[in-house]
Amino acid sequence: NDTRLTPQVDLSITKTDYATSAIPGATRLTYTIVVTNTGPSWARGAVIADTFPDELANIKYTSLATGGILGSTLVGQGDIRDVVDMAPGSTITYTVLADVLPWAVGTLSNTASVLVPPGTEDTAPDNNVASDNDTQLKPQGDLSINKSDGLTFVLPGQSITYTIVVENTGPSDAKGLTLQDVFPTEFTSVRYTS
Repeated sequence: NDTRLTPQVDLSITKTDYATSAIPGATRLTYTIVVTNTGPSWARGAVIADTFPDELANIKYTSLATGGILGSTLVGQGDIRDVVDMAPGSTITYTVLADVLPWAVGTLSNTASVLVPPGTEDTAPDNNVASDNDTQLKPQGDLSINKSDGLTFVLPGQSITYTIVVENTGPSDAKGLTLQDVFPTEFTSVRYTS
């Protein structure tokens, strides 16, 4: 009689950027993702995945494998999707660099996972997904305003053209701002374009 072999593994994944806050447009995050197989069997065809959120750009990563790994991407960019063979006791460490885009708001959440190959039993499946949450995105802007009509004096009845320049030198987007200019009662027929 043939004996059915069912490999047993304990695949696990962790993920952190060692931060709880970020400045949109200025922060470059460094994520560390660690995937481990504590065995006792090989995990052949395990899928490691990380789809990065839209708030991140310029995503680049490297990986370092120890203990017997086949198939991991050594240098890559964008989302991670590796199909790997992992020996018992092996580890893959991904180091990911990513920029937080200027328009990002709220909480920045990122999740990585390792999927057990078909026909393989994971003895502790609860540690196959890891998330990192930066709960405080702190936009920073440098807002300035300048107003000039280019004149030093004006005659009654004369038309005046003001130029008003509002600027945000960042690094973050400035959302929901109110620009106000209340013109004096001596003005009539006030019109403007932007």
